[in-house]
Amino acid sequence: MDRRLGAVAQRRAAALTFVGWIATLAGWLTTEIGRQPYLVYGMLRTAEAASTVPAGNIVLTLIGYAAVYTLLLVSYLIVVTQMARKEAEGSPQPQLKPETWEAVNA
Repeated sequence: MDRRLGAVAQRRAAALTFVGWIATLAGWLTTEIGRQPYLVYGMLRTAEAASTVPAGNIVLTLIGYAAVYTLLLVSYLIVVTQMARKEAEGSPQPQLKPETWEAVNA
């Protein structure tokens, strides 16, 4: 029994690659937008909402995050490229024995 995904399912799975990133951004936006009414209606002063962290620390943190995300992106691209090359070369895929499938699907 062939268990490979169809072309449509593969495209859908590839589209889901960025769902975690989108969820993170949505959470950040929700947090930031949630603060605004307190500032607009005077319940929270701007000085209270602003960070007291020195600008140098913020820059270092931003550089650190950028470096980590760049490393993760490069690692991801390397792995995906290697996987695509193996598939293009026709490397044999590991196959489960029929009795193993029966145990998994039981």
